[in-house]
Amino acid sequence: MAIQFFPAIEIGMGTKTNVLILENFKKKWKLERTKNAKLQDYSRLHGTFKIKNYLLNFDIRKRDILSRLISGSNSLSVDTVRERNIPRKNRTCLLCWLETENLKHFLTRYPMLRDIRMEAFNSLEKFIISLNNKYLLIVWKNNKIRILLGSINNYPLNNRVC
Repeated sequence: MAIQFFPAIEIGMGTKTNVLILENFKKKWKLERTKNAKLQDYSRLHGTFKIKNYLLNFDIRKRDILSRLISGSNSLSVDTVRERNIPRKNRTCLLCWLETENLKHFLTRYPMLRDIRMEAFNSLEKFIISLNNKYLLIVWKNNKIRILLGSINNYPLNNRVC
Protein backbone atom coordinates (compact mmCIF):
# COMPACT_ATOMS: atom_id res chain seq x y z
CA MET A 1 0.00 0.00 0.00
CA ALA A 2 2.82 2.42 0.81
CA ILE A 3 4.32 1.99 -2.65
CA GLN A 4 1.16 3.52 -4.15
CA PHE A 5 1.75 6.95 -2.64
CA PHE A 6 5.47 7.10 -3.55
CA PRO A 7 4.82 8.06 -7.20
CA ALA A 8 2.30 10.67 -6.08
CA ILE A 9 4.89 12.21 -3.75
CA GLU A 10 7.52 12.11 -6.50
CA ILE A 11 5.37 14.21 -8.82
CA GLY A 12 4.13 16.53 -6.08
CA MET A 13 0.56 15.31 -5.55
CA GLY A 14 0.93 13.94 -2.00
CA THR A 15 -0.82 15.29 1.06
CA LYS A 16 1.17 16.80 3.92
CA THR A 17 0.61 13.59 5.92
CA ASN A 18 1.95 11.42 3.10
CA VAL A 19 5.00 13.67 2.78
CA LEU A 20 5.68 13.33 6.52
CA ILE A 21 5.26 9.53 6.36
CA LEU A 22 7.61 9.35 3.38
CA GLU A 23 10.23 11.55 5.05
CA ASN A 24 10.07 9.43 8.19
CA PHE A 25 10.43 6.26 6.10
CA LYS A 26 13.42 7.75 4.23
CA LYS A 27 15.17 8.54 7.53
CA LYS A 28 14.59 4.99 8.74
CA TRP A 29 15.80 3.58 5.40
CA LYS A 30 19.00 5.67 5.52
CA LEU A 31 19.73 4.40 9.03
CA GLU A 32 18.97 0.76 8.15
CA ARG A 33 21.16 0.79 5.04
CA THR A 34 24.21 1.53 7.18
CA LYS A 35 23.57 -1.64 9.22
CA ASN A 36 22.50 -4.11 6.54
CA ALA A 37 24.99 -5.49 3.97
CA LYS A 38 22.32 -6.09 1.32
CA LEU A 39 21.02 -2.52 1.68
CA GLN A 40 24.61 -1.24 1.46
CA ASP A 41 25.00 -3.07 -1.88
CA TYR A 42 21.67 -1.67 -3.05
CA SER A 43 22.68 1.86 -2.05
CA ARG A 44 25.97 1.62 -3.94
CA LEU A 45 24.13 0.55 -7.09
CA HIS A 46 21.00 2.66 -6.90
CA GLY A 47 21.85 5.53 -4.57
CA THR A 48 18.73 7.57 -3.97
CA PHE A 49 15.37 6.52 -2.60
CA LYS A 50 12.88 6.70 -5.46
CA ILE A 51 10.95 4.49 -7.88
CA LYS A 52 13.52 2.69 -10.04
CA ASN A 53 13.34 2.43 -13.81
CA TYR A 54 13.37 -1.37 -13.89
CA LEU A 55 10.08 -1.41 -11.95
CA LEU A 56 8.40 0.39 -14.85
CA ASN A 57 9.32 -2.39 -17.31
CA PHE A 58 6.16 -4.00 -18.66
CA ASP A 59 7.96 -7.26 -19.46
CA ILE A 60 7.01 -9.06 -16.24
CA ARG A 61 9.63 -11.80 -16.67
CA LYS A 62 12.52 -9.34 -17.03
CA ARG A 63 11.22 -7.17 -14.20
CA ASP A 64 10.92 -10.24 -11.97
CA ILE A 65 14.50 -11.36 -12.70
CA LEU A 66 15.91 -7.89 -12.03
CA SER A 67 13.87 -7.51 -8.86
CA ARG A 68 15.10 -10.87 -7.55
CA LEU A 69 18.72 -10.06 -8.32
CA ILE A 70 18.53 -6.63 -6.72
CA SER A 71 16.52 -7.65 -3.65
CA GLY A 72 18.53 -10.78 -2.83
CA SER A 73 15.60 -13.14 -3.51
CA ASN A 74 17.69 -15.39 -5.73
CA SER A 75 19.90 -18.47 -5.54
CA LEU A 76 23.28 -16.71 -5.27
CA SER A 77 25.13 -18.03 -2.23
CA VAL A 78 25.79 -14.53 -0.93
CA ASP A 79 22.02 -14.30 -0.41
CA THR A 80 20.95 -17.89 0.31
CA VAL A 81 23.29 -18.51 3.27
CA ARG A 82 22.79 -15.08 4.87
CA GLU A 83 20.48 -16.58 7.51
CA ARG A 84 23.24 -18.96 8.67
CA ASN A 85 25.51 -16.01 9.59
CA ILE A 86 28.31 -17.15 7.30
CA PRO A 87 30.63 -14.18 6.60
CA ARG A 88 30.19 -12.72 3.11
CA LYS A 89 33.78 -13.48 2.16
CA ASN A 90 33.12 -17.21 2.81
CA ARG A 91 30.06 -17.47 0.55
CA THR A 92 32.02 -18.95 -2.34
CA CYS A 93 30.49 -19.80 -5.70
CA LEU A 94 29.71 -23.52 -5.56
CA LEU A 95 30.21 -23.93 -9.32
CA CYS A 96 33.62 -22.35 -9.91
CA TRP A 97 35.00 -21.93 -6.35
CA LEU A 98 36.94 -18.83 -7.47
CA GLU A 99 35.37 -16.10 -5.37
CA THR A 100 32.32 -15.00 -3.40
CA GLU A 101 29.18 -15.69 -5.39
CA ASN A 102 27.60 -12.27 -5.45
CA LEU A 103 25.86 -10.17 -8.06
CA LYS A 104 29.09 -8.80 -9.50
CA HIS A 105 30.58 -12.30 -9.81
CA PHE A 106 27.44 -13.70 -11.43
CA LEU A 107 26.98 -10.86 -13.93
CA THR A 108 30.57 -9.96 -14.79
CA ARG A 109 33.06 -12.67 -13.82
CA TYR A 110 31.51 -16.14 -13.57
CA PRO A 111 33.70 -18.19 -16.00
CA MET A 112 30.96 -20.48 -17.35
CA LEU A 113 29.07 -17.48 -18.77
CA ARG A 114 32.16 -15.84 -20.30
CA ASP A 115 31.31 -16.37 -24.00
CA ILE A 116 27.64 -15.38 -23.65
CA ARG A 117 28.62 -12.38 -21.52
CA MET A 118 31.29 -11.18 -23.97
CA GLU A 119 28.84 -11.34 -26.88
CA ALA A 120 26.14 -9.49 -24.91
CA PHE A 121 28.59 -6.92 -23.51
CA ASN A 122 30.06 -6.18 -26.95
CA SER A 123 26.58 -5.67 -28.38
CA LEU A 124 25.59 -3.45 -25.47
CA GLU A 125 28.77 -1.38 -25.71
CA LYS A 126 28.13 -0.76 -29.43
CA PHE A 127 24.62 0.38 -28.55
CA ILE A 128 25.95 2.72 -25.84
CA ILE A 129 28.46 4.19 -28.32
CA SER A 130 25.62 4.71 -30.82
CA LEU A 131 23.79 6.84 -28.20
CA ASN A 132 26.74 9.28 -28.35
CA ASN A 133 26.63 9.83 -24.59
CA LYS A 134 30.09 10.06 -23.00
CA TYR A 135 28.70 9.75 -19.48
CA LEU A 136 27.02 6.42 -20.26
CA LEU A 137 30.19 5.11 -21.85
CA ILE A 138 32.23 6.07 -18.77
CA VAL A 139 29.70 4.35 -16.48
CA TRP A 140 29.76 1.26 -18.72
CA LYS A 141 33.57 1.09 -18.59
CA ASN A 142 33.72 1.60 -14.80
CA ASN A 143 30.55 0.05 -13.36
CA LYS A 144 28.73 -2.30 -15.73
CA ILE A 145 26.39 -3.51 -13.00
CA ARG A 146 24.70 -0.08 -12.72
CA ILE A 147 23.74 -0.32 -16.37
CA LEU A 148 22.89 -4.02 -16.30
CA LEU A 149 20.46 -3.48 -13.42
CA GLY A 150 18.76 -0.46 -14.97
CA SER A 151 20.14 2.04 -12.46
CA ILE A 152 20.91 4.66 -15.12
CA ASN A 153 18.22 7.19 -16.01
CA ASN A 154 18.33 6.68 -19.78
CA TYR A 155 15.18 5.28 -21.38
CA PRO A 156 16.67 3.86 -24.62
CA LEU A 157 19.42 2.11 -22.68
CA ASN A 158 17.14 0.80 -19.93
CA ASN A 159 14.65 -0.37 -22.53
CA ARG A 160 17.42 -2.31 -24.24
CA VAL A 161 18.94 -3.79 -21.08
CA CYS A 162 15.93 -4.28 -18.84
